[in-house]
Amino acid sequence: MAVRLFGRARFVDLEEDGNAVTSRQNTSFVAVGITADNYSVCIIDEDEIELWRWPIPMLNVFRLGTMMLGFLDRENDMKIGSTKILYFRNTKEISEFLTAFKMCQSLKSPRPLSPGNDAEK
Repeated sequence: MAVRLFGRARFVDLEEDGNAVTSRQNTSFVAVGITADNYSVCIIDEDEIELWRWPIPMLNVFRLGTMMLGFLDRENDMKIGSTKILYFRNTKEISEFLTAFKMCQSLKSPRPLSPGNDAEK
């Protein structure tokens, strides 16, 4: 499926060291995009291999300053799962991605999140 790319970013790794938390950025960039069906956020590496794909209805995105975003995927409507932090190259790319993400959140999901959702309607 086609992916609309909104920018490039680096992963930020957090390390706990006693009472302090330090961060370090990976040296390689990944591309951040949204699938053409507006259903998923994709992270793609430099070799164009998809690293992660999160359904937008199951993803929380939070801003951590002007150039960083946190991604928390939920499982079964609970706020658990994996967290990724990305440091974007510039504020234009992060703003464009956030605008597109919020627009996709406002769309009605084209697919049920689980097989039981259709029966509940």
